[in-house]
Amino acid sequence: MAKNVKDLVSKDGRLKLSSIAKEVETSEASVLRILHLNLGLNKVSS
Repeated sequence: MAKNVKDLVSKDGRLKLSSIAKEVETSEASVLRILHLNLGLNKVSS
């Protein structure tokens, strides 16, 4: 599942959390955990 999330984010880093969750068919909390813990990504404000 982490690989699927990584692939989506690498294609388009502007995806919303809800869009990623829907695409990989899991909860937003799981996607957030993968982004932070597995991929080391954090939200950055512009």
